[in-house]
Amino acid sequence: MCELTISQKHIITERNNSKGEYQPAFMQIRIHNSFDGNIDELDVPTLGTLVHEYIHFLQNVSTPWGLYDSMVRYNIMAETYAFVENATSTITLPLNIDYSQGLKNKMDIVECGTGYCPLSDTRRNNFKIDVSERICIHRNYKKVNNRNLPIITLDISFTDGSKQTIVLGANIIKESMAALYQMLIDETATHEEFDLPYNLIKIIAEQHFSAIASDNIKLITICYISLFSLSPAEVLIDNLAYANENPDLSAIELFERFVNEDKIYIKGKAMSVCDFFDTLIIDFLGMPYSYTDSGDFNPPPSSSIDSEKLSDDMLALIGHNALFSYLTRLHKYGYVCPLHSFCEKEKYDKDECYDEPWNGKMCPMTIMGDVIHIKEKEVKIQF
Repeated sequence: MCELTISQKHIITERNNSKGEYQPAFMQIRIHNSFDGNIDELDVPTLGTLVHEYIHFLQNVSTPWGLYDSMVRYNIMAETYAFVENATSTITLPLNIDYSQGLKNKMDIVECGTGYCPLSDTRRNNFKIDVSERICIHRNYKKVNNRNLPIITLDISFTDGSKQTIVLGANIIKESMAALYQMLIDETATHEEFDLPYNLIKIIAEQHFSAIASDNIKLITICYISLFSLSPAEVLIDNLAYANENPDLSAIELFERFVNEDKIYIKGKAMSVCDFFDTLIIDFLGMPYSYTDSGDFNPPPSSSIDSEKLSDDMLALIGHNALFSYLTRLHKYGYVCPLHSFCEKEKYDKDECYDEPWNGKMCPMTIMGDVIHIKEKEVKIQF
């Protein structure tokens, strides 16, 4: 959620070079290739993409950064729905809402920690880094809501001769971590044309922390550790430096040191990492909801006891994702309902799918629309 992605249009998705997407607030994986839920039948590249997006799911639900980021997104969704429900005049889509000051303050914290989001930057066409030029690392502070938050900036040279100073943050850290893990599955997934964001942490390690640069497991571990802070870039650089100074420590030993010595601060209260996992993280995360462009979908079961019953809370998130996406961003095919491909495959689509999906015969969007009484509003679509 950076300067380029703070708007409703970009708040949904983490992209994996157009092969797959993970939607943080809704815990959903989108894969562009065919996938019926059977991982054993996937080819290596598609499995690598699925693993990449699954890492984003783990980052989302098992770290303080991911949980805080999601709560801010849920608050945005709640205020968006309240805006629609309380509207007394024509509603123009996509929405552009002036959020409450309290939410703006939280969004500012997330924006600062997220840093630069290269895949949302339409101004840059070349993401291949000139590794012959050393990346310069700078430590600075930024005043956010009367607090001085640490930020890490990087001076980067690209192969097209351009230079850019970027803010390192959770977005690049998450993508680099997922890409490193993806390459453990698929050695061909080198993301050569997209060093930024996928290869940046590896390149930084090669240039500044050479003692650990070849150990991708250590780099993955340090990326993960950094997401236990709302200032992940500072934690990343500090832990890269520590690991580089102590190269004999294994990835497990680095993580054990972090678990035993570091503290997590929640509402000003210090909590050990173990206590955080014991109180906030479920014992088994399972597989999130996944779907494809062709209308295939694989919702998770509600429990191991009744594996045929779909998870009610996940079904609600699917509905919220569809409604929120429709209200706040242009769909790639225009303003067709985001759930249209599924309904079309089941021969349950309707004329209203294309401009007012909350009307017509009952479907997930009519149910979600009733929550905010959108049928009672005058809605205008602005392309």
